[in-house]
Amino acid sequence: MKIGDVVQLKSGGPLMTISDGPENEADDDVVCQWFETSSSAIGEWTFHKGMLTMAKAEPAPSCEADGPGDDEKPTRDKSAWKGFL
Repeated sequence: MKIGDVVQLKSGGPLMTISDGPENEADDDVVCQWFETSSSAIGEWTFHKGMLTMAKAEPAPSCEADGPGDDEKPTRDKSAWKGFL
């Protein structure tokens, strides 16, 4: 696991991004960040790598294309960023 990887607790929960990695090979702790859905805040915590599993990241809803095969640029739906803008 490295900085930028998307992970999730093995027991479930939000998708998180590793924001700080181990200091050395013997260190098994990583710092993860995620968006709090109820408050639009960013959560951060240190987890042991054994508690995490690699997750498949979902594409951001603000960058969805209009449809398959469209030659147009993706649309930017600002409603997905409500509370951030």
